Amino acid sequence: MTMNKKIKQKQSLFRTSDLALASALSLCQPFIRLEAVSASRFNFIFEKTEDTDYLVDKYWNNDMRVDPREYFDAIRSIKARLYDR
Repeated sequence: MTMNKKIKQKQSLFRTSDLALASALSLCQPFIRLEAVSASRFNFIFEKTEDTDYLVDKYWNNDMRVDPREYFDAIRSIKARLYDR
């Protein structure tokens, strides 16, 4: 793999350590993996699409609308991945 390809791959990922944001994003974006930052802290890694920045802005501006049950299930699913480690 060339250096340019590695840089391009790295730029196509979105990272967050915020569980609530990660749960909301997982309803609309491809969740890829967890990345350990320290023994007790993880980043949630998503594929960065053309909509990622828009969705993150909607989340932080309280404009993102999701089904409450789906959001709750997303939180449980991501927590399960954390606790399985």
